[in-house]
Amino acid sequence: MAELSVIIYLDASIHAVPHWCLYTKGDYGEERIFEALGITGQEFNFNTSYVDMANCDIEKQIIHVGRIEADVWDEVPSILAEVPVSSQMGWNCQSWVMSAIEKLLKI
Repeated sequence: MAELSVIIYLDASIHAVPHWCLYTKGDYGEERIFEALGITGQEFNFNTSYVDMANCDIEKQIIHVGRIEADVWDEVPSILAEVPVSSQMGWNCQSWVMSAIEKLLKI
């Protein structure tokens, strides 16, 4: 099982624009983020990486969303990798997070 949260923080590389990503923390402490990286109106790319939030010194909000049961956890990274990204004006990391949550609700 893994806990699922949305993390919001200011991305200093993009003029202090709020960045949204999904964050998971498994039963054994493994932490991972899933996100769409880019700039609205330009190309976005899916990214995932392992993190250590205890050693992350950025100011952030963590919004608990729910949990992912162990029997479906193995599918989650590939499901999130398939959430579409867009280069349309107005589409951004927030759009990706909302689409990703909708997709996870269906499993």
